[in-house]
Amino acid sequence: MANATTPQQGLDTIPRAVFGEFEELFTRCLPNWRPSGEYNLTVGVTTKELAVQFDVPVQNGSHPWINDQLTEIFEEIDSGPDELKTRRLLVVSQYMTAASGGDVVNGYGVA
Repeated sequence: MANATTPQQGLDTIPRAVFGEFEELFTRCLPNWRPSGEYNLTVGVTTKELAVQFDVPVQNGSHPWINDQLTEIFEEIDSGPDELKTRRLLVVSQYMTAASGGDVVNGYGVA
């Protein structure tokens, strides 16, 4: 958990717990995607004041409700047709990257 002395922290757009569960799917379908790489790790802010100043969501601890939803989505992707797995996994990853950066995607954002 962040405190007043840590106003910024790394933000995983695909939480590491979820990635760990589906690492084989990522390795197979998006082999260059890494949880610590540029596609997943961004800087988040830990206070509402900084979130307003930088126009980004607050990152302050884990968000299990995101983990649960992503787990369901990745399970569905992994059980689907092989020819669609890479595209669907990429779409979800791109959505999470955009939304966690404060962008609104198709009317939705992630905070």
